[in-house]
Amino acid sequence: MLTAQNINKLKTILLTKNQRIMIIPHVNPDGDAMGSTLGFYHFLKNLGHQPFILSPNEYPYYLEWLPGIENTYIACQLSSEQIKNLFLTTDLIACLDFNSIQRAEGISDFIKEASLPILMIDHHETPESFADMIFHDNNASSTCEMVFRLIEVLELNDYINLECAQCLYTGIVTDTGCFRYALSERVHEIAGILLQKKIEPLKIHNFLFNNSSENRLRFLGYMLKERLKVLQEYKFAYFVQTLSDTQKFDLKEGESEGIVNYALSIQGIELACYITEKEGYTKFSFRSLGEIPAINFAKHFGGGGHHNAAGAKCVNLFIQDAENQLIDLVKNSQHLFQHSS
Repeated sequence: MLTAQNINKLKTILLTKNQRIMIIPHVNPDGDAMGSTLGFYHFLKNLGHQPFILSPNEYPYYLEWLPGIENTYIACQLSSEQIKNLFLTTDLIACLDFNSIQRAEGISDFIKEASLPILMIDHHETPESFADMIFHDNNASSTCEMVFRLIEVLELNDYINLECAQCLYTGIVTDTGCFRYALSERVHEIAGILLQKKIEPLKIHNFLFNNSSENRLRFLGYMLKERLKVLQEYKFAYFVQTLSDTQKFDLKEGESEGIVNYALSIQGIELACYITEKEGYTKFSFRSLGEIPAINFAKHFGGGGHHNAAGAKCVNLFIQDAENQLIDLVKNSQHLFQHSS
């Protein structure tokens, strides 16, 4: 959490008008990453600053409706010189929804080399200390919750307008699975305050969850029929998405999002994984129930995240080797499942 000294430091920066502030989400940004960056963006604009978002790569299609998202710079579409110039004209860097500098993939070196104050707002476990000001709580539902709480700590709630509220509500909804994983009264209280800003929850839910292309639905059917593997004796189920699957269905960024939850919804299953083959690396997305630590499985592959939702990325790990290693890991971790019974 921010110390009193850092709160005063940040407040001084934010109350000095016309600051140029770069906001960075993590690579492959999801609803919480883009919701928090855009929520913070609108808040800063209302304060009289010049904020802008620099995302390491593209955001998923189902977030295209978020107000202000069209102003996002996509780092992988820029030259090194263009990115460097953005950093040279910046007064403050705000890193949102990640706490390891490597999660800013592609622009992490620019962050390391920048002689600028850095603010981190995040809710993942074990934050690194690359930022000057850290606002962190791994018990928070989302980084959007953390942005709201920071605005509250700064006593600047009046600067949350409709657009800011829409973005913050989006991240809370997506990271809590529509409030299924929001166990604190506080997150529901914050959602209620955002509703007072006249946001339309039904519209937001439709944009997020009733916005699939025909192609995405056919892909989902294919994955459920052909790629779902269930190991009931180990309380484990998983999907494998190959490069050929991605090419066959011409998938957009984000179209496989959430499919892992279908595996976790099977009766008796307590751990699920979605393995994706990419060019040069393999990606793991873990979900778990109760006391089963999804994060432990992600850490085995060099990743991290939350207790029940975590992920990892392994460079030069072939898809078949990834699957075999994962099955061995699950078999050797059955003591975790025995405690959950």
